[in-house]
Amino acid sequence: MLLVLGAFAILPLVLPWLVRRIGSRAFYVAALLPIAAFIHAVVLTPQVLAGSDPVESVRWITALDINLSMRMDTLGWLMTLIVTGVGALVMLYCRWYFGGGETNLGQFAGVLLAFAGAMYGLVLTDDLLVLVMLWEVTSILSYLLIGYYNRRAVSRRAALQALLVTTLGGLVMLIGVVLLIVEAGTASMTAILAQAPTGPIVEAALVLLLVGALSKSAIFPFHFWLPGAMAAPTPVSAYLHAAAMVKAGIYLIARFAPVFAVAPPWRPIVVSLGVFTMLLAGFQALRETDLKRVLAFGTVSQLGMLTVVLGFGTRDAALAGLALLLSHALFKSSLFLVVGVIDRQLSTRDLTELSGVGRQAPVLAAFSIFAVASMAGIIPTIGFVAKEGVLAALLQEALGGSVWGMVAVLGVSLGSVLTAAYGIRFIWGAFWTKRTDGGEPAPTTTWPDPPFGFLAAPVLLSALSLATGFLAPWLDETFAAYADEAPAATPGIAAPEHPAHLALWHGLEPALFISLGTIVLGAVVFWATRSWRPARRLLPFTAADVYNAALRGVARLSVMTTSLTQRGSLPVYVGTVFIVLVAAEATALLASDELRAQLDAFQTPVQLAVAPVMIAAGLVAVRARKRYTGVVLVSVTGLGMVVLFATSGAPDLALTQILVETVTLVAFALVLRRIPSRLGQHNASVWPVARAVLGAAVGVTMALVAIVATSARVDDPISDEFPSLAYELGHGRNVVNVALVDLRGWDTMGELSVLVLAATGVASLVFVTHRADTLSRFIAPLPATVAHNRRPLIETADGVRPRGEARGRMAWLVGGPRVRPENRSIMLEVIVRILFHTIIVVSLYLLFAGHNLPGGGFAGGLVAAMALVMRYVAGGRYELGAAAPTDAGRLLGIGMAIAVGCAIVPLFFGAPPLTSTWFEAELPVLGHVEFVTSTLFDVGVYLVVIGLVLDVLRSLGAEVDRQAHAARVARRGVSVP
Repeated sequence: MLLVLGAFAILPLVLPWLVRRIGSRAFYVAALLPIAAFIHAVVLTPQVLAGSDPVESVRWITALDINLSMRMDTLGWLMTLIVTGVGALVMLYCRWYFGGGETNLGQFAGVLLAFAGAMYGLVLTDDLLVLVMLWEVTSILSYLLIGYYNRRAVSRRAALQALLVTTLGGLVMLIGVVLLIVEAGTASMTAILAQAPTGPIVEAALVLLLVGALSKSAIFPFHFWLPGAMAAPTPVSAYLHAAAMVKAGIYLIARFAPVFAVAPPWRPIVVSLGVFTMLLAGFQALRETDLKRVLAFGTVSQLGMLTVVLGFGTRDAALAGLALLLSHALFKSSLFLVVGVIDRQLSTRDLTELSGVGRQAPVLAAFSIFAVASMAGIIPTIGFVAKEGVLAALLQEALGGSVWGMVAVLGVSLGSVLTAAYGIRFIWGAFWTKRTDGGEPAPTTTWPDPPFGFLAAPVLLSALSLATGFLAPWLDETFAAYADEAPAATPGIAAPEHPAHLALWHGLEPALFISLGTIVLGAVVFWATRSWRPARRLLPFTAADVYNAALRGVARLSVMTTSLTQRGSLPVYVGTVFIVLVAAEATALLASDELRAQLDAFQTPVQLAVAPVMIAAGLVAVRARKRYTGVVLVSVTGLGMVVLFATSGAPDLALTQILVETVTLVAFALVLRRIPSRLGQHNASVWPVARAVLGAAVGVTMALVAIVATSARVDDPISDEFPSLAYELGHGRNVVNVALVDLRGWDTMGELSVLVLAATGVASLVFVTHRADTLSRFIAPLPATVAHNRRPLIETADGVRPRGEARGRMAWLVGGPRVRPENRSIMLEVIVRILFHTIIVVSLYLLFAGHNLPGGGFAGGLVAAMALVMRYVAGGRYELGAAAPTDAGRLLGIGMAIAVGCAIVPLFFGAPPLTSTWFEAELPVLGHVEFVTSTLFDVGVYLVVIGLVLDVLRSLGAEVDRQAHAARVARRGVSVP
């Protein structure tokens, strides 16, 4: 089981590449893994039936006692068959549903398979915390699947709505999980159910668990997200909203109900909300004209019924509930796939526009009728077996005096009437020949025959709905192991003399007549409402309106908060921070009982020379009237720190500091091109005396803090042990680098996250639509001269002309010919051409040597970034595109993924996150070689730093150049790339 789960984590990463190679046929390959998982579950069936549940467990996070534990009992076995079986058929169906020309189809295939893997792990894990993790993973992946058509506003809204509702429910559930684990003392669901803890805290935890389950399964008041999610492709609706995602909440209820249904808050919540959801959604299904939305509200209604039955918590209800769970997965996924066929063939799902389809597609119509028959509970389908069992179990409780049993049986009976009505409405709307208002037959819809493979999945699922009805005795024996975990009856009510069992025929008993009555009444309701055109709203507001109002309220609150705290003035922001800093630190200093200070005039003579220069540069920078002058003077203080670091035995810090100062100076220079050169040209500086006083106060405060802090130590610092720890734990002699990537790797991980966010923020401020690389595609390899068979337009001092007209200069850089002549320097191009590759090699040396010598991923990345800066300065934005023909976001993502991988991989070997190891070998040419795995973390840092600088160059440099270029060219009326 763990091996299968691992395969579900790996194969989705390959699918995007495979889709690019073979198109939609890649879904055949994707289906192989769910098929293998299905076969594996079938092979384990004898063990499950024998009561010896297969169990696999691996220690994961020891400190939190979290295990990757998998257990396949009867409930987990059934859910596994549903998730993998329906998942495999949906994958095969996708081969025909998607023509192969859709955008991001590879991503869709990978996400869909990853979702199947997350559901597979969710229904089999025995660890509650792992279940919560996989629960949230399904929410995120469903967001991506629902929003597949991301250029449609309705899809984006539906995806966000589903994500917010299910994630909010998941967070509430997490609180309940933590409370339950603390009370039980274990995260194992098997142990918790065996222990069956009680008490007020447990009851509160159960309510919170139910909030998560009800939100996931679209139970009132969270029901509105599922109909909105019909904006997703039909295969997503068939899988997520019929067989997988919405079943996660039902699964959680079914898992805990046999033990905790007797808790006071459980049954009132489950039964009341389940019944109300069933009736509300069933009524709404009769008002819809879109076939997919008819099924969507029907699904919500059926989920309400499943909540009532599986959450009721008695043995007979649990037995019938599993049969109902199986039947719903079969008939509802089949019907969704049928709608997908109709939509693809006719480009409409509106039942008012369809007429006579059944005569032209008799096979599709016949198997759709079988599926609807199972949904309505008509013999001999599995739906009939489940429905009769449900009614018998609930009727037994009602007759025994259970109030909630009476509510449940009445609610399920009325809901079944509506189910039969909207089921008949679906068949009538999709396949029947309609009549016009004058009584004449409506024009027949032309039906193009779909490929056989397109029909295979819905036909097979519908056929299984019919065939499994005849397997009722075997299902009864199989499901009994789960049902026997629940009490025979509600406490205080007499248990039935004979336990119920699943069968296709029980004889003439009350449950049968109730079932027949619901079907007859359902047909009457359909006949009375088939031409019904009700008002759009029956109530002044809906649950969706409440959701939208809540979002608007949050938005308004954020705007109000922002308007109060963010006034648009940088001096106000900085001044506020400094005032709080001075007030807080000064209070701490004055409140201290004892202040000690140990001062030296200087440690090295270099300080006597460097410090005055830094002070003078700072003072002159304050008086500077030009922005660039101020930036350069501020950089002098940074370069002074470089000298101090270098002379204090910190070459790593000196190297990093000088690189950071250089890159920062470049970034400032790029920004300063678009703002006035003189300070106060647009907005004059105000309150200069107050600013000077505040600046002096900050300086004095920080000086006092530094003096006191360095003199307050009473014990030996831990840094004294860093040299030995660096070698013993990190197997490196560069203390600074080992600390960054090993001893204090979590700090570096957080800093990487900040860098990624900073790069994304800079890019989002400059790029209007996207941040993708749009420069490299305009660059083609140039010959020795500028003459060229491609002749795109370039801008010169005389205007815009085709490239290739004589200019007489050698193209040392491929972007050089695109630079305006007055801005071009052949000498600079030659120097950059010669030095670029050498600098890249030096950056790689710093990267791999940094574990034992000065350097590391951060310094190496900055050196490589400086090489890109040189290319940009010498050849402009097109040269940057040629030097780095990739997306900066991709580098950031890959680098962050490598760093996160270095944290996660040790967990699979029972070690703490970011634990490193090393390998030694004697190689023929290289001799003794040592490799430390934390070097991979450094590689991630290296890529993130390059991605950050590349994003800055692309946004503040190349994109600003493009916008200025476009503005100049627009004035001449010529269009250029």
